[in-house]
Amino acid sequence: MSTATGAAEAPVTGAAYTSFLAQLPFFVGVSAEDLASFAGFILVRRLKANTDVVVQRQYGHALFVLMEGAVVVHAIGADDNPVTLGRISRSGDFFGEAALLGRGERTATVTTETDCVLLEIEKHRFDLLTRRYKSVREHLEAVHHSRAIATYIRTHRYLMQLDDQTRADMARGAKFKHFQKGDQITKLGEPADTVVLIKDGVVKASRQKGGSVSILAYFNTHDIVGMSDGTTRDYGLDAIGQCEIIFIARNAFLTMMMKYPQVAERFKKDDMSRRGAMAQIGGTMIMAANQLIGAGVEVESLLVINLDRCVRCGNCVRACHARHKYTRLDRRGPIFRRRAKMDKTRHEHIMLPASCRHCRDPECMIGCPTGAIQRFQDGDVDINDNCIGCQNCARKCPYGNITMMPLPEKDRPKDNPEVVMRAIKCNLCRGYEYSNCVHECPRGAILRVDPLKFFEELALVMEAEQRDAIEWARGQAKFNNLLNKQRVRGRSTWFIPVSLILGLLAIAGIVAATLLTGAPLRGGSAIGLPLGIFAATCLFFAASLGIRKRMRNTKKPDIQERQPDGSIKVQKKGGGVELGSMEAWTQFHMVIGAVGFFAAVAHAGFAVTGVFTTLLLVVFAIEVVTGVTGQVIYATVPSALTRLERHGLSRLVEDLYGEETTTETGVTELIGNVNAKTWKDIKGRVEASTGGINDRMNGTYDPPTAMAAGKKHLADALKDVQLSDADRTTVDRILESRYRLVDIKAQLLLHRRLKRWLIAHVSTATALIVLLVFHILTALTIF
Repeated sequence: MSTATGAAEAPVTGAAYTSFLAQLPFFVGVSAEDLASFAGFILVRRLKANTDVVVQRQYGHALFVLMEGAVVVHAIGADDNPVTLGRISRSGDFFGEAALLGRGERTATVTTETDCVLLEIEKHRFDLLTRRYKSVREHLEAVHHSRAIATYIRTHRYLMQLDDQTRADMARGAKFKHFQKGDQITKLGEPADTVVLIKDGVVKASRQKGGSVSILAYFNTHDIVGMSDGTTRDYGLDAIGQCEIIFIARNAFLTMMMKYPQVAERFKKDDMSRRGAMAQIGGTMIMAANQLIGAGVEVESLLVINLDRCVRCGNCVRACHARHKYTRLDRRGPIFRRRAKMDKTRHEHIMLPASCRHCRDPECMIGCPTGAIQRFQDGDVDINDNCIGCQNCARKCPYGNITMMPLPEKDRPKDNPEVVMRAIKCNLCRGYEYSNCVHECPRGAILRVDPLKFFEELALVMEAEQRDAIEWARGQAKFNNLLNKQRVRGRSTWFIPVSLILGLLAIAGIVAATLLTGAPLRGGSAIGLPLGIFAATCLFFAASLGIRKRMRNTKKPDIQERQPDGSIKVQKKGGGVELGSMEAWTQFHMVIGAVGFFAAVAHAGFAVTGVFTTLLLVVFAIEVVTGVTGQVIYATVPSALTRLERHGLSRLVEDLYGEETTTETGVTELIGNVNAKTWKDIKGRVEASTGGINDRMNGTYDPPTAMAAGKKHLADALKDVQLSDADRTTVDRILESRYRLVDIKAQLLLHRRLKRWLIAHVSTATALIVLLVFHILTALTIF
């Protein structure tokens, strides 16, 4: 079966098709002049029989109007069996309206039954038209809602077992609504006269009691809520993300349950399973799941940074710059504290950097004047080169992940020199085999993950059927071999055991060679000379890591093209150099450096024989010690930094310097508002309540808890001091600002620790190489 991708397309002239478009019901009320102008942007698609026009689970951005021929609408049901939904053969009928109204994911496949002529209406032009004619959108929405209800009930995992009449009775009077993130779907205490069917999205059930809110359960795609309610609802439902909800009349649903007890039993089992899952997880897991879903973690792949491993080296940003000519990665974002594993007590801190979430209903695409933001068939959203820099998308992105980049004069479009900036965002290196920031991280701290597999708390609040549906969609994407789709690959750590085994074997080989040969260990002996050459080789190889850090991967993606039979053919190889991951290089650097030191000591006969040899071995030993010290710092400092960062957005060192200056100025101004004599008397008590930098290094230090304890300590210390209410308020503000200031100074100290050992390590390595080269030249001169 072929697809419509390779079908012939031709521009439509307004004069030829204006009269045809005017007969369509949703264009009633549009003036002939506007309709003729609109028709000029429509495409004619002439397709052969047995061609897929749209494909289920793929994303699209166009509606199709049938002019000639016939098409069949079909889908894969929840039981993985094909379901025929209908046949369209009347001229003027249309399909694919959901792509124009919001989410572009196709809910069914439409295949040509005969040779067909179709008109394709693209979303961007449709949006421009509906700004003037709201009735066009309203008519399409009414049609879409009716079709969505009927189609969804027919393909639901349990409701598909019903007969046609029962399904029709349930659809009659049902209502379809779209909810945004944070919208209230149902209210506590309202009449429970409907049953809520979640067509798409995640919903939270909660109940407020006093001043606290209790989360009762999460409901997901395909779930039904409220079938066991009384006359009124004893909970409220809120949309965690974007949701599509179908409200079914309660009487019709209860009638169905009596008629089909096996279906009712399936719903009840789901409800019991959900309650059991919620009972298994603690407050930390529930909170993490709620935060993750609220942050838009509902996509197939996501960029995350493990802050407990991240050493803030900035290599990921430089890697992004090397690939895209300008960095798209912003290491600022929300931080989540979660269990590393559900059955463990250890926690980890994950940050979501400013990378595109590829939202299911991208707000950034709404109102783009040139249609520069495009959703591809695989669901990825990207920005094309026809962006004019209007900043509309950057304002609308709910996660702040789109930034405006000023264009150098040489990069401005020649046909439109007024374009002085362009919208950019991290697109997870679309078109490449891997994300460069992940590839260049020396600690494996930044990862491109599948949220459903990486975040176990998400899998817990999702029902098995929803997970199966997601996996099915991914399998379809892989089966269809979608162009430019980068596969999510987990963090590979093969090099850790391999490097350790090779290192141990090398050391064992050195020991065996020294013991078995029986020859004296001297630099120029039969065994000493090879050991010296081996030690020098190890040192030079370990030093090559510095060169590797500056040699970014330059491998380009292959240029692919889909063939008429649906297969993918590589038209041109991308070329470039693949250097391997930075984490693997770092691991081998450490192991080979240690092996080289051991070989150097063996080369010297495990003894100090001269001034120069002693100097060389001492410098080599210092190099190893600084390397080990660096690894200890890398293992401890990130966690200490995260303890100070986790209660807000992750801070870059440049942010901290600016905030330090601002906070110091603020503290000075506040102190100026207190009587000088009074401040002199209480200064020491305020400083004692604030604590010092060493207090921040304690593994149990928690900023909010420490500040609360500091306020209590200061209140006790000032009991015998007469202060006015205004001065007492000012002193409290001074304490808060000083707490934050010392936190900042502690963070800056930790950042300096992460950098200073490396300076010592690189300096020692430079001296070692100079000494080694001199040693080699001297040896060559002697021999």
